[in-house]
Amino acid sequence: NTQLRHEQYLLNALVDGIPDPVFFKDRDGKFIRANHAMAYDCGCQDPAELLGKTDNDIWPSRLAT
Repeated sequence: NTQLRHEQYLLNALVDGIPDPVFFKDRDGKFIRANHAMAYDCGCQDPAELLGKTDNDIWPSRLAT
């Protein structure tokens, strides 16, 4: 359990510290994790604002993938 928590901490620190947009989506294309750079690119203040949303919720349909 301690090892898993440590690895989760390291992964979170890495994702949050990368200056480039990083995100993970589920099979339905919904954001399940994003860093601050991705939130900024989407016009959000906090990465939590992206959770559960799809590209179509964020961008015009002509831009959404």
